[in-house]
Amino acid sequence: MNGPAGLFSWDLLFCLKSTIPVKEGEPVFIQYGMNKSNADLALHYGFVESGTGRDSCNLTFGIHERQR
Repeated sequence: MNGPAGLFSWDLLFCLKSTIPVKEGEPVFIQYGMNKSNADLALHYGFVESGTGRDSCNLTFGIHERQR
C-alpha cells in the first residue's frame, strides 16, 4: 500500500490482514519464535525482551586506533 509514512515523507507501507476477526483498537502481536534467544532477537530484529526467561545479550563497542 502506498501512503504517508511519517510527518514529512511518503513511502511504501504494508497492510496486515488477519484470518480471525480483530476489533478496532485491539492489539495485534507478532511471535518471533519461543526458542529465540535475546541474541537472536537483537541480531535479526533489533530488539531484546527484558524481564523474561530469555538469556541476556551484551554488546560491546570499541574504537580501534588508526594505524599510521
